[in-house]
Amino acid sequence: MSTPSKPSASSQTMSGSTPQSLDLVDRDVVQFLMTHPEFFQRHGEVLHRLQVPHPTGLNTISLVERQVEVLRDRNEKLEKKLREFVNVAHANDALMAKIMDLAIALINAQSRHEVLEAIEERLREHFGADRGVVVLFDDVTDCRALAKHSFAKCLSSDDPSLKVFSKLVRGTAPRCGRISDSLWAYLFSPQQPVEAGSAALVPLGIDGKLGWLVIGSHDGKRFHPGMSTDFLLRIGELISAALIRRVQPPASVTSMTVTELKPVTD
Repeated sequence: MSTPSKPSASSQTMSGSTPQSLDLVDRDVVQFLMTHPEFFQRHGEVLHRLQVPHPTGLNTISLVERQVEVLRDRNEKLEKKLREFVNVAHANDALMAKIMDLAIALINAQSRHEVLEAIEERLREHFGADRGVVVLFDDVTDCRALAKHSFAKCLSSDDPSLKVFSKLVRGTAPRCGRISDSLWAYLFSPQQPVEAGSAALVPLGIDGKLGWLVIGSHDGKRFHPGMSTDFLLRIGELISAALIRRVQPPASVTSMTVTELKPVTD
């Protein structure tokens, strides 16, 4: 009497596949197709016969249709990214044109008052500033003559009132963020109470020795800590150069101090 033969290893794999064996088969198929990319050229009908799940899970589509959808989705993402790059480029071009206009106005300014007027006008027209003020230190610049100008504040660098800036002024880089109602009122002296928004503080001169330019917006998100401040830095450099040229230092300030205030050139 003959004994029944044992099933072969191959038949065991086919009849009762385990997750490990399925993974092995998947890897074998992938490896084969990657090694033989001409497979579908020789068996083009397979592409149309294969059915794969639709991404929505509603039905099945052919492998060719699935590949078309993948390529279409990839193309849409690339087009979106390209549009974003183009928009950023256009915005940068427009911003540079505005900064150039400010530079020309500052060069043409013949007096300290004209410098301040050029700054105030361009900030409101080109940079969407609801409020603005230039805070100058009288122990470094002869700014008392500008005290009547609504766009300028003239203070001593050790003025106790400057303590209100302590939370915003850190380091020499421009800083952006929301400000309190009291700080808004101190800086911009509004005719009537308004809800404070956000502001950008831009140091003027090396290490802010001249003072600060403060740009305010009623929009609390207009100037936020995460925004790029490169354009603010450029604006600060232009305004610093114009003020140094037009605002004479007091006699008590030595020539070395004045030299330190001059913009650094490469």
